[in-house]
Amino acid sequence: MNPLCIPWLPASAEAVLLAALAAALWALLDLLSTFSDEVGDILRAGWAWIYLLVHAAGAAVLTPLVQPLLQGSGLAPWVQGLIVGFSLQGLLRLRLQILRPMGGQGEPLDLAPFEEVFSRFQSFCRQRLDRALVRRRLDILQRLSTCPEAVLLDFARVVIAAGQLEDPEEGLRRLRQRMDAFGEEQDRRLYLANFLLRRAGRHALQEWRRKKPCPATRS
Repeated sequence: MNPLCIPWLPASAEAVLLAALAAALWALLDLLSTFSDEVGDILRAGWAWIYLLVHAAGAAVLTPLVQPLLQGSGLAPWVQGLIVGFSLQGLLRLRLQILRPMGGQGEPLDLAPFEEVFSRFQSFCRQRLDRALVRRRLDILQRLSTCPEAVLLDFARVVIAAGQLEDPEEGLRRLRQRMDAFGEEQDRRLYLANFLLRRAGRHALQEWRRKKPCPATRS
């Protein structure tokens, strides 16, 4: 069976390719679940694509090393590739010592250094992505915090009413109670802006500001 429908593709190459695709898909889902409110921005970020490519490359390198462990399982090579791709994180964290053939003898290949470098790279990419998103969040928060409190509350009422998880009046009442903890009006506006950013998302807020510009307020 050839799931990629490429007759001339060897089974070993097919396993490597499917492992790379599966690892990239897993990495994409990981990013989308971590930055679920800013999917569009994540997909346009260069570091996100580097994150996917490195996962794909890691799975492609690891597949030929792990396949000998799966030879007795009776699984087709393409199934083995999918297993390696989707379980890349787990395989690295297990820190397996894989035997690689060297002149008819087995020499242990320790995956621990590879796992350490891979983990550091993941953290680095996430930090770069988060910093880029933080700059954009700060920009919209600063702009929203200049809007009058009444205008922000009106939009908050619309956002709460658009949700399906709580009664709009009850949600607005709880929001007002939390706002009462802030004495300064500027702090209250900033809290409202942060609430709207979390509930509606940056793109919805930008569209709202475009259609209904906020009049400037006095600090």
